Amino acid sequence: MDNCKEMYRDAVVTFIDILGFRDIVMNSKSDVVRRKLTAINRFAVPRRLAYEDKEEFEPITIQFSDSIVRIRPIDTEANQTYPIGIVFHELLSMVHAQGELVKEGVLLRGGIAYGQIHYDGSVLYGPALIKAYDLESKYAVHPRIVVEPELISALKSNQYLQSKNNSLDQELEYIEKLVRQNDDGIWFVDYIRAIESELDEIEMYPVFLEDHRNLIVNAASAHPRFSTVSAKYMWLAKYHNSCIEELSDEWYEHYSLERNDLMITSDHIPVLQEMKP
Repeated sequence: MDNCKEMYRDAVVTFIDILGFRDIVMNSKSDVVRRKLTAINRFAVPRRLAYEDKEEFEPITIQFSDSIVRIRPIDTEANQTYPIGIVFHELLSMVHAQGELVKEGVLLRGGIAYGQIHYDGSVLYGPALIKAYDLESKYAVHPRIVVEPELISALKSNQYLQSKNNSLDQELEYIEKLVRQNDDGIWFVDYIRAIESELDEIEMYPVFLEDHRNLIVNAASAHPRFSTVSAKYMWLAKYHNSCIEELSDEWYEHYSLERNDLMITSDHIPVLQEMKP
C-alpha cells in the first residue's frame, strides 16, 4: 500500500464531459463534426509551454470518447521553482474552453478537484480523479463546471497552488472573478462573466452574449416539453439572465443595446415560466 501511495502525485484534476457529443456525431455532417472536434481539441490538447526546456506548466490531458481529464501536478520542477498559480490557471482555462466552444454550440459539464492521482501514460487512477468525476456526474447536474470546496481550502495553505507573484488575498481576489456560487451553494466556473476581459477585443462581448443566448434557445427548442433535459437549459437560461441583469445601464448605452435584447424569456423557451407580469 505504501508503494502505491508513493506513485501518487498531488494535483489539480478536472474531469469534463462534452454534452451532446453523441448527438453531434450522429446528427451532424462530417465537416460540422470535424469543426466542432477541432474546437474541442484546442483545449483538450493545449499548446505545451516549457519552462527552461524542463517540465511544463500546461496540464497533462487525456481524452476518451466524450470525456476529458486534465491533470496539473504541483510537484513539477517548473511549479516548484516558480509557482504560477495552478488553481487560477485551471479555472481560467475552463473559462476560455467554454467561452470558445459557445460559438460551436458545444456545452461542458465538469468538476475540478484537488488530491492524489497516478498517471503513467497507460494507467490513470486516484482519489482526485474519483472526486472530479463525482463532481461532474453527481453534483454538476447542469451545464456547469463545479469547483470542489476543498480546492480553495488547499489553496489557502499550499504555496504551490498559489502564484509566487501574489499575496493570498490577491490570489483569492483573482479567483473570485472566475467563479460564482449557485443558489444550491455550489461554486462553479463563471465563464459568462469572466470571458469579457479575456476576449481579444472587448467589443466582441455582446456578440458572445448573443451567441450564448442563441445556443440555449436553439438547444431548448429541441426539447419543448418539461424534462430533465429541458431543465438543464432552464438552469442555463437563468444563469445567462442573471449575468445580463448585472450589466450596468451604461454598458447597454455604450453598445446601443437594450437589456431585453439579450434576455431569454418564455417567448424563447415556453417551459421557462415567468412569475412577473
